[in-house]
Formats: sequence, structure tokens, C-alpha cells
Amino acid sequence: MELGPGRFDYCSFLIECPADLFQDIYLAEWKRAIVDHMTLTEQKKNQRVHALGATKSGNRRYVLALWGEPARLVTNLPFPKWGDDLTRVDIRRTVYGCADDTYEKLCVALEYAETKNNIESFKVKRRTKNHQRDTGGRGVRYGSRKSDRSSKIYKRGNEKPAIETQFQDDVLDAMVLKALEQSIETRHILGGWEELRTTLEAAQDRHFSTWLFQASIEAELDGLRDHEIPVPTQLLKTYQLELFGGPIPEPASEGTGADDHNGEYFLGQ
Repeated sequence: MELGPGRFDYCSFLIECPADLFQDIYLAEWKRAIVDHMTLTEQKKNQRVHALGATKSGNRRYVLALWGEPARLVTNLPFPKWGDDLTRVDIRRTVYGCADDTYEKLCVALEYAETKNNIESFKVKRRTKNHQRDTGGRGVRYGSRKSDRSSKIYKRGNEKPAIETQFQDDVLDAMVLKALEQSIETRHILGGWEELRTTLEAAQDRHFSTWLFQASIEAELDGLRDHEIPVPTQLLKTYQLELFGGPIPEPASEGTGADDHNGEYFLGQ
């Protein structure tokens, strides 16, 4: 199997500033750099701008988020200004040349890896409601979603498998700082995004390498072959019955605020 190039799949920002400054500067820049390049459907389903409460200093806090294919548009924003406000970034890569039976074997090996980290298998429907992420599929997650990094491998319907790693908190802050220093050094206000992407991609490789090692797989994910995945036949059959048999349950909410429109903006055409 081979890994494709990484792309941003989710980016969220937390802005704290006076309300008029947010409207005149941040929101206007968000519309020019991102919203004006999205289709009407993407504007409804792939972005969120939400006003939070006021701080003690009198400023307001705002959350701006972008996910799915349109998340690539964050690279239109000046990195030195917006990078420091990032609170979460997900990197996604497609897995090519991975047959269904190989994918299932890999999921079994990863689910039963000997580790103290949280590991869970999942199967959820694709979401279609506005303000919900375009997610779903069957796969395995490594690490808590509340930790500074967590990874998963999953497959949706007839699509190719993909890997995804979520970065936040101190780990993300350190990588943003590195990319920010690079963008200042080159005086390229947009270049920091590419530096951040490649840095996160390398961190994703290291995270998956650790997971594979704990699953007794002595190879990297990029270039992994079927015979290098040691999985007992009975364990594979049990996994297939549990994960691929029976009805697919409704997904639990991840708190995207889909049903709470208080303080939200819709930036449409």
C-alpha cells in the first residue's frame, strides 16, 4: 500500500478581540479568503463561525472552523496572523493499493495492539445534516480525541481507505511556532501553511509507526504488504463479525453545535 500526500481536513481557530474588530477584519478576511471560493453547499455544510461569550477584558471570543475538502482553503489566509489562533488541525491521507481483505487484517492488528493508549473500533453512517462533518465509515482509532494527538484509519463505502491524525494543545502549538518562524524567515506570509502541513505529516508518520510497532508490524505503513500483517485467522473472523456484520448504528454527536444556532453566522453568497 502507498500513502498519498497529506491535506488539511479540519482546521479550527479561536479568536479573541473586540466585536467590531472581528467583524471588520477577521470576518471580512475569512469571507474573501475562504467563503468566496466555496460552493453554496460547502458554505452551509463545511464551515462554522460561532460567537462565544465576552471575556473579563470586554473582548469577545469567536470560533471559526472549516472541514472536508474546503479545509485546503485555509492556505489563503496569512499564516503569521491566523496560525497562532489555531486550536486544532487534522491531517488526512488516502491509502492506495490496499485490498479489502488487507484493510481488514490491518484493522484487526491495530485494534489488538499492546499499548496503554486508548484503542477503539467504530462504524458510523456518513452525516448529511448541515454543520456536521462529512465523516463516517468503518475503522480503528488510536488515542483519545481529547489528547494532544490521536490517529485513525477508516474506510467509507467504496472509497479508498484513509488515515487521519488530529493535533491540538501543546503539540500543535509547538508545530505552529516552528512553521511561524519559517514563514517569518522567508517573508512569505502564506508559506507557513506548507511548512505546517509537512511538519504534521511527519508527526503523523511517527504516530502510526509507534502504533504499528505495538501491533507487532515491523514495517512502515507506506509500503506495507499483506504478508507483513500478522493476524490469527480466528481473530480476523471475530473482527469481521463484530465490525462488518449487523446494522450500522447512528453516530453520536461530537458537539459541533449543529442544532444550536445562537450566536452563529451563515456566510453565504
